[in-house]
Formats: sequence, structure tokens, C-alpha cells
Amino acid sequence: MKAMLCKAYGPPETLVLSDVPSSKPGPSQIVITVKACGVNFPDVLIIENKYQFKPALPFAPGAEIAGVVKALGEGVTRFKIGDRVIASVGNGGMQEEVVVDPNRCIPMPDGMDFETGAGLILTYGTSHYALKDRAKLKSGEVYNKREADTTKSLFQQTYGYRGYNPTIIERVAYREQEPGKVDVFYEFEERPRSRVGQVIIVNNNVTKDNVIRRQLVGLNPGQILEWPNLKAAEVNLARLNIFEINAEQGIRPTVTILDPEGDSDTKDILVSVQEARTGSLLFGVGVNSDAGLTGSIVLNERNFDIMRPPTSWDDLLSGRAWRGAGQELRIEAVPGTQLQRYTATFREPSLFDSLYSLTTSGYFYDRIYNEDVEQRLGTRITIGRQLFVLRCTRVRDRTLGSADCPAGK
Repeated sequence: MKAMLCKAYGPPETLVLSDVPSSKPGPSQIVITVKACGVNFPDVLIIENKYQFKPALPFAPGAEIAGVVKALGEGVTRFKIGDRVIASVGNGGMQEEVVVDPNRCIPMPDGMDFETGAGLILTYGTSHYALKDRAKLKSGEVYNKREADTTKSLFQQTYGYRGYNPTIIERVAYREQEPGKVDVFYEFEERPRSRVGQVIIVNNNVTKDNVIRRQLVGLNPGQILEWPNLKAAEVNLARLNIFEINAEQGIRPTVTILDPEGDSDTKDILVSVQEARTGSLLFGVGVNSDAGLTGSIVLNERNFDIMRPPTSWDDLLSGRAWRGAGQELRIEAVPGTQLQRYTATFREPSLFDSLYSLTTSGYFYDRIYNEDVEQRLGTRITIGRQLFVLRCTRVRDRTLGSADCPAGK
């Protein structure tokens, strides 16, 4: 018979299709004709000698199989020849026949195909445990609707990060014979795995597409569609503070699927934003005994574009000039009778669409006090790189708050 053997430790491409002797059952054993064999991550680790279970070379990997009973050993009464069974064999599943203890087998349900049966014990069991482990509802606790909704959301998220968007229905069944007790069922209607198709951006009359696409992490065309990333992208776009947000009117950046219920496994994404006013010009005046009379002029633009000068009067009047690249510009002038300070700061948060940022600033300071004159002229250039985003605590002005802070800058 044929077997896929691991003769030397290595990756899957080192397995060798070989001829091996046919299997014969010993006492209290059965021979199964293998119809399907599950392939799992531990199988890869075993053939690379990275798993705690280390069968002797050569061996055939494959821990779970589905097939038909071919032969019975002495004393076997639980199964008969021709029975469809599922078996956990540890290794040896990737061959045409396998000898196994009947106690490691279960009858295959009617209507189940061999491919599904071969993934029932390990693959399905692990997935089932993972879902139950994520659930907020626990057996024996008081039923809480909020916890039930959170559990449903966590199930949706678990599926979503793997490219699936199932319909999940929660059903609560009250026990008539045991008042005060309920059983909670979650029914999953699964759909095929989805991939990202086109990413269509609308209503960005000023902001460049690449500024928006930088916030669509994990949503590039051709990638597996990780559904929770849609909401994460909306949060990222809102955090830029360059688009309109009005909770009362329901205005905010949105990232949605054009046809979520369609049969196609390729989903087009629609990104809709509404441009907001991002510039400000502030004037002020002050007087004190130490610095004399001072004025203040501050120009700030949160969506600056150093490469977009005006080409017409319409560019200036419509507000498109010098805007749209997601850069930041701040110019501050503080003229005065005894103190003058002038600063200009430019920041590019994503240098050449990378994880690196560039900040440049220059300043001039002039202070007159009696017969002394102090002047300072300087500049600063900073290059940073965002490594990850973490949850951190900041202390500022004697107040303690929590904020999402980029690390590594």
C-alpha cells in the first residue's frame, strides 16, 4: 500500500510517497481503509521534530482519519466490516490503511462525508473549545443579556479575523422542569471565506487617497478580509481629526462592505469621509510686568500638504491649496516690546508612506531686559518610527488620564 513517509525531519515537501506492507490487525485491533486524513499544525511540528510527541523514523504523519473498517482482529465486537468510522491515531493517518485500537474510534454519523469526519476530533474539537473559552457566559452563572451579547460579539470577532462573517443567532430555552434555569444556544450560519476586492474612497475632495489608505490596516486588495479591521479602520480615520464627526447627525468616517450578503467571496470596500475644517488662525494680546506688551499670532493646519501650492484663485478660495497630505504645520509669532518669539514646526507622520515620521522645527527668540539682550536661533530635526500602539497612562497638569499612545517615538 502507499504511504506518505517522513524519513528525515524537515518541512512538508520532504515527505516521500512510498510503498509499505499492508496492515494486518492484531488481537483487539481493527484495520481501517483511510478515506480522508486531517492535516493539522501539530503534524507539521512532528515532521520537523519540534513537537513533544516524537515517533521513530520513518513514519507517516496524520493524527485523525475517517474511513471504512476493512478487517477485524480477534475479540473485536464493537464494529463490523464496512462500518464508517472516525479515528484518532496519533500518527500514521497518511497511508492507505491504518491499524488502530477500536477504543480510539467512533461511528461516523449518517450524512457526514469523510472530509468532514477527518476534521472532527482535533480540528472541530479545538475550534469548539476556543469558542467556549472566549464566551463570557459560563455554566452555573446568572444569565445576563449583556454578557450574552458580548459573547456573540466575541464569536463574530473570532470568525472575522479568519475571513469569515457568519450569521449568529442566539436562542434562549427555558427549562420547564427546572424553573429559573435556561440553556443558551448559538446557531452559526457560515459563509465562504472572504477576500478584499476593490477599495473605493469617496467624498475626499481635499485629502489624498494614500492618507486614507494608510489607516486601512489589513484591508489591501487580495488579502483575506479580516472583518473586525473595518471598525478599526473607522477608528483610525476618526483619530486623524481631519474629517467631520458629528454624533448627533450621524456623521463620521465609515468603512463598509458594498455587498455583504452577496455570494461572491471577493468583497469590495467603500470608504466614505466628509472633509472638515482643519486650519485655524488665532490672535491674542497680553501684558505683564516681566515681559511687557506681547501679541500672539498662531497659524495651525492639521491636513497640510507642502507639495500643493495654489495654481489658481479657486484653489485659495476653495481651501484646497496647501492641504490634503495629512501633514501638520504650526507657525507661531509672539512679537513684543521686551520679548519676541517665532517658531515654525512641520510634521510628516508617514514619510514616503512608511512607518517613519519626520518632524522639523525652527525658532528665533529675542529678549531685552534693561541693558541686556538675549537672542537664540535654532532648529531641530527628528525622525521616528512607530513600532506598535499600546495602552498607556499619562500624567499632565496634575491630572491622570488614559490614552492610546504610539510607542517607539
